[in-house]
Amino acid sequence: DGDEIGDECDDCHNLLGDINDDEVHDILDIVNIVNLILDGGMSSDEFGDCEKGDADLNEDGVVNILDIVQLINLIMDNRSIDNNEIGKASVDFQTIGNDLYINIDSNKDFSGVQLSFMGEFLNIDLLNNSHIQLSSKADNGTTRMVAYSLLNDSFDGHQATFIVRNTHSIDIADVNITVADKNGNAIITTQSMNS
Repeated sequence: DGDEIGDECDDCHNLLGDINDDEVHDILDIVNIVNLILDGGMSSDEFGDCEKGDADLNEDGVVNILDIVQLINLIMDNRSIDNNEIGKASVDFQTIGNDLYINIDSNKDFSGVQLSFMGEFLNIDLLNNSHIQLSSKADNGTTRMVAYSLLNDSFDGHQATFIVRNTHSIDIADVNITVADKNGNAIITTQSMNS
């Protein structure tokens, strides 16, 4: 099949991170992986099996923010500044008026966050952290959001505050959150509700 990986004939180049099979890791792959995540990840109907397999850099069977951070590091010559200490973060949910504030406070640098929850909420903001890219999509009763730095820069002060506007019906038990350290490893989160 010409991909120099194994002897099987298949339609994939099998280069992890190269979701568009052009045999180059670049910004196009990052954008495609973001779109795959926002479209539902491994359950997306818009992406083929080759694309899903190539998007799963850490080969954990899930395409998420961890894969984006690892791809950014790969593009930047595997720049890994962070130690391998397991990170911990508290996630505090607070309702103010009709808005849901999601506050993340970590004991180490993090450079990516992924949220998903039931309901279609189109207005999600990130306070401060102007160097962070935020992309979201609401579709088929689910909202998905990814936030990351194209240079793998950390969120300021080990903290982030996301505001989901006009959320009168979100149950925080339905909010899934993944926080990625600068190496693309998951940070352990504990969640609480501040009334």
